[in-house]
Amino acid sequence: METLLIATDFSKAANHAANYAAHLSNQLEAKHLILYHSYELLPTTADIPESIALSDGRLHERSLDLLDELKREFIQTLDPHTKITLVANSLNMEQGINNLAVEHGVNLVVIGLSGKNTWEKLLVGSSTKSLLKNCHLPLLVVPVNAAFQPIDKIVLGCDLEDVAETMPIEKLKYLIGKLNAQLLVVHVDYKEEEHFDADMIREQYDFYDLFEDFNASIHYIDNRNIDKGILSYTENHQAQMIIVIAKKHSFIERITKESISKKLAAKTRVPLLIIR
Repeated sequence: METLLIATDFSKAANHAANYAAHLSNQLEAKHLILYHSYELLPTTADIPESIALSDGRLHERSLDLLDELKREFIQTLDPHTKITLVANSLNMEQGINNLAVEHGVNLVVIGLSGKNTWEKLLVGSSTKSLLKNCHLPLLVVPVNAAFQPIDKIVLGCDLEDVAETMPIEKLKYLIGKLNAQLLVVHVDYKEEEHFDADMIREQYDFYDLFEDFNASIHYIDNRNIDKGILSYTENHQAQMIIVIAKKHSFIERITKESISKKLAAKTRVPLLIIR
């Protein structure tokens, strides 16, 4: 993996995610880390006089200083050959990330997430909500309580529907290959009789054909709550990462409608990777 982009607002959760990403970059053999901050320019009004509203230049300079401080927190954990780029601008976060992705060929975006009830607060920010919904790059959400451990087991939440047509095969293979991790595919529902019908068996064969070169296995969990099923399995099998696939009319759509993604992100103790 060549390039990781770490988006930060300098909160405790975001800075923790940056430190986590630095450790992960070693396992991924990343050659380039981009630390990115999107700042908001305050308009000069009667309520916010020019003396208080910082200019773009001053905000840019202050943001770069904070990014440099953050870099110094984890630079000793990196391979000395890893390139670090600091970027700050007044673009909205999604646009800024998209521009950097094109310019630098970003492979993975990392953001932080605090626990308890702050997931709902996070979703109030339109830029973050838009990023979670629309980011076309693999997006890693790191909970503030997630301590880095080398990734050797990954849980993939999967609906086992149209696997060959809808699974982002190359992205998954690339990531799993870099991590050299065991892939535990988890299908959660409460209709045990459907686990072995003809369609499901065909999807299993398709999956194993696609991932024949990897250490992958499929597991069925009977649970009416998808989030609880995935989280319980992840904890019981001591996996270090959860992956969900964002595809239309399927698993990720049900997650969104049922707010399961919110529950996963709020409750998980391991990073959640969303791939489209």
